[in-house]
Amino acid sequence: MGAAWHDGMCAPQAAAVSLFAVGNGLGRLVAGPLSDFTHRRQTCPRPLWLCCATFLMAVAHAVLAMPLGTEGLYLGVFCVGCSFGSVRQRKKDTTPV
Repeated sequence: MGAAWHDGMCAPQAAAVSLFAVGNGLGRLVAGPLSDFTHRRQTCPRPLWLCCATFLMAVAHAVLAMPLGTEGLYLGVFCVGCSFGSVRQRKKDTTPV
């Protein structure tokens, strides 16, 4: 495993995992306050934000399906992380008690 790092074979995978983690954190930090603000101020329903996150996930999967090279992989993984973070943040709020 150590030899693969020296050959540069694992660098794209490590960068993709890092971008997923950054996107996940960014999705949680942005989606929570933004949906709370729009829900309280403009009476925008929270399921609409879930639809937006799902649409972002669909766009990310479309980007990943295209042969765009490494840059497309990084963009798709970042978008998947953002949408996953925002859905995981909102799932707790939409569960009936």
